[in-house]
Amino acid sequence: MRNEEISNETKNRMADALKQLLSTKSPEKITVKDITTLANVSRPTFYYHFKDLHALTEFMFNRELTDLLKGHCEGDSLSDAVLIILRFLKKNTAFCTTISEGVGYSELSLLFDGCIEDMISQYTHHLNEQIGAKEADVAFIIDFYTKALAGCLVTWMRSGMTTSPEEMQELFLIAADRTISGALKRSVEKHGSTKED
Repeated sequence: MRNEEISNETKNRMADALKQLLSTKSPEKITVKDITTLANVSRPTFYYHFKDLHALTEFMFNRELTDLLKGHCEGDSLSDAVLIILRFLKKNTAFCTTISEGVGYSELSLLFDGCIEDMISQYTHHLNEQIGAKEADVAFIIDFYTKALAGCLVTWMRSGMTTSPEEMQELFLIAADRTISGALKRSVEKHGSTKED
């Protein structure tokens, strides 16, 4: 096994340990010792891979969502990808509630940023192949929609996820359908197209 594979396997064991511990303990009661014992790794190994428990939580959360979202971010499937995220959160309500109670709003929003940014980025770049907006504008649009969607997901989690994933997807479509392509087109109108360069 190569070093990178060993490193990934070790990080995944620690993430699995955290997920298992979160089913029985609140985040503030979980210690590095709990993780290292359950994952059968040393304390220095933990700190070699993660700065703190929050970094491990972020890794675990993004790993779970990234695995679910593979292949669902291109073309017209952004709303399908959003539904996958919503269903994952709803299915893991106890875990999500524990996480959301243990961290602040901004920390929780950051947990979503990685996988949502990848998803929005793939979708936006796919659309932009035909539109040709300049990269600085594309980057801003990706950041804007990443923060908006992450904020909506955090609010939904914090409110107890009483609205169904399908209803939330419908609200997302009402609010965001065609707005990314519209933003890219407005960018071209205001700042020109890379296709003209």
